[in-house]
Formats: sequence, C-alpha cells, structure tokens
Amino acid sequence: MTDTAARRKHAALALAHRWFAFLETDWGNTPDHMTMFEPAVTLTGHHGGVTFAHSHESLQRWFEAVPDATSAHHMLHAVWSEAGAGSGGLSFVVAYQTPTLDGVAGAIIKYDTVITFRDGQARFVALDKTPVLPDTDPVYQPSWAAHRVGGLIHSALANPKDQPIFVAALGPLTSTADVKVWAPSSAPASSYTAYVTIRGQNASPRTVRIALLDNADATHPTVSSIDAQ
Repeated sequence: MTDTAARRKHAALALAHRWFAFLETDWGNTPDHMTMFEPAVTLTGHHGGVTFAHSHESLQRWFEAVPDATSAHHMLHAVWSEAGAGSGGLSFVVAYQTPTLDGVAGAIIKYDTVITFRDGQARFVALDKTPVLPDTDPVYQPSWAAHRVGGLIHSALANPKDQPIFVAALGPLTSTADVKVWAPSSAPASSYTAYVTIRGQNASPRTVRIALLDNADATHPTVSSIDAQ
C-alpha cells in the first residue's frame, strides 16, 4: 500500500469511528456532524434494497430519528480499497450490541462505504449497512470511548502535522500502522483513559496509556497525558 493510500485508509477509519461515536450518545451537533458527508450522500440497507437517506437533509432527519437507546459498535475488521483519483471504499464488519430487559440484543453488520477526498477532507458519499448474523455475546461492552480515541488516532495518522504529541511517546509513526484501542469507559464521559497499541510494518507493537478530556461539542477528545508502557 502506498503512503497516500495508507493515509486515506486512516482518514476513512477516522470517519467510521466518528460515525459510531455520534450514534452512541446524545453528544454532538448534527449540523456540524454533517460535514463528514457529501451533499448527495446516500444511506442504504440490505445491499441497497432499502434507502434511508439520499441527501444531507434526509440523512440529518435519519440521525434525529435514531432512538436514544444505549448501544455499542465493535469494529471487527476493515478493508480499504483505492477507487481512482480522490476516492476509495472502506468495508468493515461491526458487532452491534444494545442492552434489553432480557439481556443483550445485537447483530453482526457489514458496512460498505464510498469516501471522497476533496479540499483536504475525507467525506462519505455512500454507506450501506447490512445485517449478516446475530450477535449472541451475552455481555454488553461499551465502545463509545474507543471510537472517540480511534477517531483521534486515525486522524493523526492521516495528517502528519497532527502527530507530534503521539510521536513523542511512540517514536516515528508510519502510515501503515495498525491501531488497537481499549477504552471501556461508559458513554459519555468528560474524562477517561485509553490504552492504545500501534504496530508498524515489521515492527514490534508499542503501547501507551492516554488520559483524555472530552466534551459534547468537540470533534475529537483532547489528550491530557501520555505514558509509554
């Protein structure tokens, strides 16, 4: 994977984490959140068989109609593919969970997305979400903080100018870095701790403990301290 393609993959993953973090709490301003999407964005389901939104306006209405029930979305696997100049596709599989009176309900959902890169910003053009299996895990595990941190880390890996605070703790970062985040804080939280492991190509994993501050209007949380392990 070229450096450009790798940075596009990180930018796409940052969008995916921001998408889920927004769905999992009442934090965030919907009009501001819409900057992640092209004006003619489409949201479909069941491999395109159902259309939920076909514009900024209809997608905003869809967001506003999403139930406020507690939920989690654990990203299991993601694949990035280049699709020519200025665009690409991110496909990922997610384990969705929500607590119920009888335990935990959930599903394994496959997402296929198209993303453009214009004016230095990545934006969704299209998203399709299709359930493929039930999620039978009986233990609910929150994912909001991990998405907030994942969005921050992947955004930094996509934009070298945003990396200095992480480079100081982890050393030089490569665009091919693989990122894992563990941050089990309940959603939402104004402060929390995350453990982040970053593994570069042909390199040993490096882990840091990050303390973060957050608020409802922030695009990403703020790092208050980083400790290398």
